[in-house]
Amino acid sequence: MPRIIQNGQTPEYYFQERCHIAELLNSSDCPGVSIARARVEPGVTTDSPDKAILDWFASQGQTFDNTAPRTDYYLPLAKEDVTVKLREGNIEIKHRIGETTKGKLTETAEGIFENWIKWSFNADQADKLSQAIVGGYPYNWTETIKTRIGVKVTEDTHGGLKILPIKSFIDFGCQIEYTLLQINGKTIYTFALEWFGEKELQLPNELPTEILNHTQLNSEDSMGYGDFLKYKIIQNNI
Repeated sequence: MPRIIQNGQTPEYYFQERCHIAELLNSSDCPGVSIARARVEPGVTTDSPDKAILDWFASQGQTFDNTAPRTDYYLPLAKEDVTVKLREGNIEIKHRIGETTKGKLTETAEGIFENWIKWSFNADQADKLSQAIVGGYPYNWTETIKTRIGVKVTEDTHGGLKILPIKSFIDFGCQIEYTLLQINGKTIYTFALEWFGEKELQLPNELPTEILNHTQLNSEDSMGYGDFLKYKIIQNNI
């Protein structure tokens, strides 16, 4: 016999994909059906994370839910080979050198490889210029909220690989990161590998395959932050 199940004023909760969820039906009285309402605020767009990548980082104890976001402010520039950002009292300048090349991480994932050099120095957070950048007036730096999960990979004493927390201080290695970006009301997920140090770490093919599984990544969508902010965000091509 048909039944009418009434729902009271179910409270909403905020979900990491920038939407508000209300569970309208989730009851043992009706175990075969679950109904939820998702509400997106005006001007906000959502994106979905890649399950394979999330699962791998979760196996390393890294999730977006247990990671605090941070806010970077990028100076809009006409050049794509230079980026300038303010992060928590630090100014960081990066300059791309050499040629950009394409390459494959797995059979289904490809991207571009770039070389960058970096300079970083402290900026007093009480400084009037820093406060004006963060406040958004009179300067129009791009506010970028990042929730980043990641690890660092380096060699162990026997020449094998060891995986360390992302905040570890090591001489050389590769940082593997998955980032939830929130920019201008948009949510974007990015995956990146960043080699650092004087010695280049050779990653075995098995590790990217283990992380990405069959995830599809196209080189046309691969770019540095300068290109990304200019062509995807500022010009609203995403």
